Amino acid sequence: MTTLLIQQAFTEGLRFPNYLASMETLQRHMREQYEMLPIPVGAFDAFAARAAEKNVTRILVLTEDFCPDSVLNLSIAARLVDAVRTISLRIVRRDDFWDIANAFPAADGHNHIPTLLFLTDDFSVAGVWHERPAAAHALVKKFTAENPEPPRETDTGERNRAFLHWRKKRLELQKSAYRDGLWRETVQEWVACLA
Repeated sequence: MTTLLIQQAFTEGLRFPNYLASMETLQRHMREQYEMLPIPVGAFDAFAARAAEKNVTRILVLTEDFCPDSVLNLSIAARLVDAVRTISLRIVRRDDFWDIANAFPAADGHNHIPTLLFLTDDFSVAGVWHERPAAAHALVKKFTAENPEPPRETDTGERNRAFLHWRKKRLELQKSAYRDGLWRETVQEWVACLA
């Protein structure tokens, strides 16, 4: 993966308010989650200290606006850069940068969104984080075990309303869990990925 492509993506990327304005799906949820996260002063101190040690000054996020995990975790990243003024955040659509997404797969060998690249001044990658924290994976797994995912489409190829209802119910559960403190798991994993 060339540093030049990462630099290009960062340069072309949107700041959080511009990305939020550009969203065609889940925009209300993203705005609501960003505004309602109860993140106290000092919550990002450990991340800021580790980022300073590693010379991390940028975060590049690859995402798509239909992704519920992006709603949850990109909101935290936006709040982080609000609090840690030495770090800049840019957001790009994964579909525009498949080469980067495929160069940084998750442990299962696939790319996932959101993918956060923690970058140094010279656009070197100091750490990579994918999708959701382990605690959120457990929450989704439990929800899915108790509420099996319906087919996404009906037999006639139309969007299945049962799936849309299921997806909304899952997102509301996740939003509530993040507001109740699950966001801390995300931040802890970000600190760990810079170790």
